[in-house]
Amino acid sequence: MLENGEYDIAERAFERLGDYSDSHGMILQCRYQKAQQLLENGDTAAAKPIFEELDGRWECEEFLNRIDYIDAGKYKEVRDAFEAIWQYSDSLQRFYESRYKYAVELMENGYYYTASSEFYELIGYEDSEDQYRRARYYYGLQLEEEGNLKKSYLVLRTAKNYETGHIR
Repeated sequence: MLENGEYDIAERAFERLGDYSDSHGMILQCRYQKAQQLLENGDTAAAKPIFEELDGRWECEEFLNRIDYIDAGKYKEVRDAFEAIWQYSDSLQRFYESRYKYAVELMENGYYYTASSEFYELIGYEDSEDQYRRARYYYGLQLEEEGNLKKSYLVLRTAKNYETGHIR
C-alpha cells in the first residue's frame, strides 16, 4: 500500500497494529511520503501541516522552507534550496523546475540578460532552449532601446525574431 502511494490506507493499517514492531515509525513514514507527494503535486497548503508535525525528522525543515518560498513566489530562493538538498527524493527535478520558474520571472521583469543565462544553463529542460533564444532576442532589443547599438547588433545578428520568425 505504501509503495503504491496509498498513504492514508497504509497509515490506518499501521495504526491498527498498535505498538507492534515499528508500526509508529511506519505511520510517520506514511505521513512523510504523503506530504512529499502533496508537495510534488503543488498542494503546499496540505503538505505544510504534515511537514510541521514531522519537523525534526528527515529533511522536513528544508521542505518547509521550500513551501514558504514557493508560496511567496520566491523562485530564486526555491532554486537555491533545491540545489542544497538535491540528493533527496525528487529534489533534482524540482531544482530544474524552480530554476526555470525563476528564469521566467526574470523575463517577466525585464531582466533578459540574466534570464538568458538561466535558460542557457537549463537547455534540455522543457522549452529552455527556445526561452533562451527569446531572452537573447529581447535583451538585444533592450540594448537597442538603451542606445547601445553596437552591443545590440552583436546580440541580435544571430537572434531569431520571435515576432516575424526571421533572422534580424
